[in-house]
Amino acid sequence: MYEFKICLILFTILYFYFMTINQLFLIKPPMDLLLKLLKQCSINSLDSNVQISLKSLDLNNTLIKSKLILDDISEYYLPCKKNICFNDLDNKKLITIIKQLLKLYDYKFQSKEKYSHGRKYTVYKIIHTKDDVNANLKKNKKSNHLISNKKVVLKFD
Repeated sequence: MYEFKICLILFTILYFYFMTINQLFLIKPPMDLLLKLLKQCSINSLDSNVQISLKSLDLNNTLIKSKLILDDISEYYLPCKKNICFNDLDNKKLITIIKQLLKLYDYKFQSKEKYSHGRKYTVYKIIHTKDDVNANLKKNKKSNHLISNKKVVLKFD
């Protein structure tokens, strides 16, 4: 009996270690749950250019509206991560959950800091990670062209 319990514990540890996705999920949540959650945040699709902020989420009562969807999504998380992410939910945690889900489908939130009426806030926009990589490559190519091989002599008096 004791050996069986040890084997069961080892199996459970190995299962969670090797069978998890991004060290967060037991199985990959379906895309439709992500899209439903995004619609609650006023984002109609993954390709839309809508920007959201914590203030806009708060004004639209997004957290209250998306409670049922978040309950469905929480079933896909590992139990230890579920306790961390879904206890004391607020808009910051909602953004984090969306970021985690977007990463599964090769998307991410691009964040920018903006100022309005003397207050700083962050706005988020969904971009495809391949587009982000292409933008970084273009930046690096441009910066390489700025290097010149001219000889310079400095004189100090």
